[in-house]
Amino acid sequence: DAEVVPADGVSKVKFTVYEGNADVTADAKIIDAATGTAISGAAFSTSAPGEYYFYAEYRSMKSEQVKVVAEEVGVSQFVRNICLMEFTDASCTFCPDASRYIDRNILQKNADVHLIAFHEKDQWKSPQFSTLASMFKLTATPYAVVDMREGYSLETGARDKVKEAITASSKKYSAHCAVAVSSAKDVQGNATVEVKVYSEKSTDYSVAVYVVEDGLIGSQLDNGLEDKDYYHQFVTRKMLSQTV
Repeated sequence: DAEVVPADGVSKVKFTVYEGNADVTADAKIIDAATGTAISGAAFSTSAPGEYYFYAEYRSMKSEQVKVVAEEVGVSQFVRNICLMEFTDASCTFCPDASRYIDRNILQKNADVHLIAFHEKDQWKSPQFSTLASMFKLTATPYAVVDMREGYSLETGARDKVKEAITASSKKYSAHCAVAVSSAKDVQGNATVEVKVYSEKSTDYSVAVYVVEDGLIGSQLDNGLEDKDYYHQFVTRKMLSQTV
């Protein structure tokens, strides 16, 4: 599932063996070509940088070799940041309390956490809401996704899982790239946004670019009461890229 793996002794490359379209991994052996020994669990990890070669044996058949490069793990020149996605709506009566929790317990205490809010069906609804909700198995608002990986309920009693996920993500995934963004507006009011990605390793990236706006005043249900002058922050206004 990967040709390059960090030589950190933890990250793994997982192998799958097929005979035609049939997955026969459970009955095959993955052989380290250098030692001639089978690896366990059809997965490989190492703390020694270098090139490694493997092949599969199944019944009397033998596959061609595949190469895995274990890259040396060093101290990154880049700073780790966390993307926190909040799924909310003006008709969600419990969402403001969840937003206050995020501000008080996460944003004010973690400068490396950056919030982006997706509204479901109000005047600031995001067309990407349904796509992302399906992707991360959203059950109901308020909801949160950490680093585009896992979704968590923001209902009372379950919110601390979001904080735990942020801490775990920061420890598990080190920084290896940086994103630089610049923008300019002409006299007609048209904006041009330029995005560049700098990386310390060879890999492919998908870049999602959103316009996010603060200070939007509008109606909001808040614990059963309507607040017509609610202050909405971090609201997704437009997607500029093809990637969600």
